[in-house]
Amino acid sequence: MNEVRNYSIESFERWIKERYPQKSYETEAYAELSFFVDLQIVFRDPTEFKASAFFEYPIDLILTYLRHTHVFYQNSYLSEIELAIDKLPEDHHKLSVLKPRLRMFFEKLKENLNLHIGQEEKLLFPYMDALVSASNTGKLNYSAFDKLQLIDFLMSHDDDIEQGLSELVKRLKVMTKEHDESFAFRMLLSKLSLFELDLKIHGWIEEEVLVPKAIEMEKQVLA
Repeated sequence: MNEVRNYSIESFERWIKERYPQKSYETEAYAELSFFVDLQIVFRDPTEFKASAFFEYPIDLILTYLRHTHVFYQNSYLSEIELAIDKLPEDHHKLSVLKPRLRMFFEKLKENLNLHIGQEEKLLFPYMDALVSASNTGKLNYSAFDKLQLIDFLMSHDDDIEQGLSELVKRLKVMTKEHDESFAFRMLLSKLSLFELDLKIHGWIEEEVLVPKAIEMEKQVLA
């Protein structure tokens, strides 16, 4: 684990409050703060991501982070991006043409993301909760039908949302020089770039940490 004292309280407070409105840097247990530190390192430099660094954390801590991130996306960040699109100037010819296209693209992205989040909340996360409970009781309380649905969801999982967003960010970055004078354009690009990174890290934590940990726990429970 990384040393918490190496990072500023202000940085932690801002990042934690986005996803955990009721939490405070000063009141959290060391294990949870260390988890936040490891995430912060990856946010600052994605090449630093190592699944092994997160394997030491309990599965319920990881689940809590993923659930809070879903809420943060749906209740806050998606709306902020929509507002940033709306603030693109109408009197700028190229941006005024781009604006409705961005609205259509982002509306579709939001629809797909909300669907994906709904499936995870309905299928994936409850199974993880059941595994955590079974590790204490020795009994896995999860229906065979739901398990089949979960397997189908995991097998059909793709990165279309992340890929679509990444492609949009790349295209907008190409346009940066042309629209650099527009504060609204720079703000939108900044928010989309941060969202792209956030989704990427969220996916890594799910696919390379949560699911492998669940497979290990499932083997132990069903042994």
